[in-house]
Amino acid sequence: MKPLKAVAGRHPTTQPRKLRYTPPLLPVKPHRARWIHTALANWNTGTRAFEMAGVEDLVVGGLLGAASGALENRHQILTKGGAVYRIKVINFDTAGILCLLLDQTATPSNGAVTPVDCFFIGAGSATIPTFVDYTYPAYAPMQMANGLWMVASTVLTTPFSLTQSATGKTFFAALAQSA
Repeated sequence: MKPLKAVAGRHPTTQPRKLRYTPPLLPVKPHRARWIHTALANWNTGTRAFEMAGVEDLVVGGLLGAASGALENRHQILTKGGAVYRIKVINFDTAGILCLLLDQTATPSNGAVTPVDCFFIGAGSATIPTFVDYTYPAYAPMQMANGLWMVASTVLTTPFSLTQSATGKTFFAALAQSA
């Protein structure tokens, strides 16, 4: 380090110091920084159907994104047991539906069922659909013992009776983890 030069009228220790510029930090919590980076990297690339804020920091292992390939009245998300972190259902039908989440591996058929969860989705249209986008808490996801089927039922009075939509104008997507 060089010694300070004396300047007329100033003491050597009061010389102005050279300051380093430090760019301001964004007010982002450290556990969100990786999610923000991932979200920005995937922005508008179509690589993910949706982003999960903070879930990847809390989940051990890989998450499975499953979505409909076309509009349909049911879709199998998990073929065996696992955990569900997020679901998205979009209704393009002109009638409301009840989306049932069934913990089973067999293809659901009309009749009596026992869903683990259900969501009402109002009437939509081809140009203005209605939807449900629900995230279960990352620390307590919906647990499935056998598998997961998401089914659009036209019976709106009870979730325990399944009549599958005949038009099949529903899109299903979920973020889950197999056991």
